Amino acid sequence: MTTNLSKRAREIVAETLPMMEQHRAPLEEALERYMASQGPYDPPPGRTKVTTGAIMDELLGHARELAGNAPATRIVETARAHRALALGGEHYFCFGDGLKPIMKDALGPKATSPVLAAWTDAYWAVVRMLFAQDTRLAA
Repeated sequence: MTTNLSKRAREIVAETLPMMEQHRAPLEEALERYMASQGPYDPPPGRTKVTTGAIMDELLGHARELAGNAPATRIVETARAHRALALGGEHYFCFGDGLKPIMKDALGPKATSPVLAAWTDAYWAVVRMLFAQDTRLAA
């Protein structure tokens, strides 16, 4: 499965993937707090940690594939795992809404406009692939 992620976005993701992996814990913790404070869902205790961990795994794992311009071969596995966790649109959209401002806070001056745009584009490209795959699994 391929995406329409631009070549420049792929390059930026490839260049900054080590930085994102290095800052994973603070990013994930901030996203967890953000998602717990948002709606429209009311997650049970501990659920937000599982959700943010699974989505962060998805983002970083598939970003590596996108950065290398490789096909997202593990998207079926990710879609099945997320389906088993009952992750849906509200989870992905909430995470996506918080991603850019949280990256700004966690990464400081390293979170340039091109970096934020590339990672946001990569995130939504992966989510689109997951939605397409989930639709196939449901059929």
